[in-house]
Amino acid sequence: MRQSLSKLSGQFQDAADAMHACIRDGDLVRLQALLSDSSHALDLSRAHVEYGPPLHFAAWCGDVDAVDLLLDAGADPLLIATKPYRGQPLYLAVYTGHRDVVKRLWSLTSASRALLHWSDDLKAEALIHAAAYWHHDATAVLLQSSVFDSGTIGAALDAAIDDRAWGGPNPPTPEGFDYHNHQRLVGLLIDALKASADLDGSPFCGAHVLLSAASNANLVGALSTLLAKGAEPDRQDGAGYTALHIVASPVPVGRWSSGRQASNKAAIEMLVRHGASVVVPDNKGDAPLQLAAFGADLPSFKLYLSPLSNSEALLVLTNLNGETLLHYAAAGCNIGIMEHLIAQGLDVNARNTNGWTPLMCALTPTLSSPLTYDKATATTTPAESTRAAQLLLHHGADARIVTDEGWTTLHALALHCDVDALGRIAEMAVQIIGQGVDPEARAPLPTLHSAQHRQGMPWGHRLRKAMMDPSVHRLVLQPSLTPLQWAAQHGAVGVVKALLAAGVDATVVDASGTSVVDMVHASYVQSEVVDVIVALLRDGKGS
Repeated sequence: MRQSLSKLSGQFQDAADAMHACIRDGDLVRLQALLSDSSHALDLSRAHVEYGPPLHFAAWCGDVDAVDLLLDAGADPLLIATKPYRGQPLYLAVYTGHRDVVKRLWSLTSASRALLHWSDDLKAEALIHAAAYWHHDATAVLLQSSVFDSGTIGAALDAAIDDRAWGGPNPPTPEGFDYHNHQRLVGLLIDALKASADLDGSPFCGAHVLLSAASNANLVGALSTLLAKGAEPDRQDGAGYTALHIVASPVPVGRWSSGRQASNKAAIEMLVRHGASVVVPDNKGDAPLQLAAFGADLPSFKLYLSPLSNSEALLVLTNLNGETLLHYAAAGCNIGIMEHLIAQGLDVNARNTNGWTPLMCALTPTLSSPLTYDKATATTTPAESTRAAQLLLHHGADARIVTDEGWTTLHALALHCDVDALGRIAEMAVQIIGQGVDPEARAPLPTLHSAQHRQGMPWGHRLRKAMMDPSVHRLVLQPSLTPLQWAAQHGAVGVVKALLAAGVDATVVDASGTSVVDMVHASYVQSEVVDVIVALLRDGKGS
């Protein structure tokens, strides 16, 4: 705190703010002299425009010695000020987590409850704020000195677990000891919840608390405390997610804005050890094991397989739409898990209820996490898709598959915006055309409303659902288009080149008479890509 107070060196230049300057500098000798000087009548209630009265400022700084000097001089511990935050000095001490100041001020007021003008709402606000900022000691003082209902304590636990408490323009940076205190704080609040008279045997925490703890790798200590004290590992939120759903893909490490992510293996191990189910479905029918096949690394996926001795039974698990673990792994282009599943005998040509095989899942650009559909922007890349597809083709996948929607593997490949006319997408297009895929097969194209919505395409049964109600997914269906028309609209230069080289009709039009060239100009791809595709189309050749 003293280091941060040095940033206030330009403040308190006015002589009337001399006490604030002493508190800022930790100059207790000068503060004592000012308070003892009978020749000057000091106004202890005078509020600085930004930092309030001296006692409030001392409480905010956590300087218990300055607090004692001001109290001895007659400062009012019950005075409510608006700065630095609205409330009494005690509230500011709780707000900033200064244990010794909290105890000192509380000792003055607890002797006569009538003098403590805190409403129940203000007490609750103080408790929740102290918990949100991981102030263990201040929270402990409040819990020991007042009675809170289970709703308030539960809200404090929610606030303590919610990592957004570390957000804002100038957030504190948690360090090792902070996380230790945080774990102690979580245990303290759980014990208080369990002791609450109005809990009535209900679970002491909801799904939000457990899922929030699992959602950040740095909160694994809090998750451990929750589970050790009896949190139900399979609690589901409104979307049906359990903690094992959340950790099936890499989670943030530390502050959300840092961008760092890692596989939360410690959380997976803890949850599995406490009996969490790997097969309980969410509201969309996805089980944690299936999401792990999509987004986890192989060691983490094997942790999901570990609860049951008969892992073979888990490997043949399908969802209600007949999608195997290999469908999920292929949709995520998860090579290590795909290799493991293929080695275990999973069928590379297994079809789901609308005719999708793992190869179609691999070729279709999908979102990086199935939990963030319509929110995430990262999708599987052309390099990832072609690598996953090559693995499946190597093990006998049939490139001539046609889904119930009429999609071929060429249609799926044409969804990738790829400017390299000789790259992996182009090579894959040539390869599957050579294996007998009809280069002029027609299928309905789900077109996204705008460039900002050009995210991953629904895959497997999700596509069927989206096409049944396209407006919900911001889709417009264009009926009966060829792979060339798809590729042109999506900027798939390599696919356009391969199709033209195979002799497809470059003059084809859609049902409204729109040419492929006009489709390209009306698309959302970059102008440079438009120019390349238009040049290829006008040449009429892929050579």
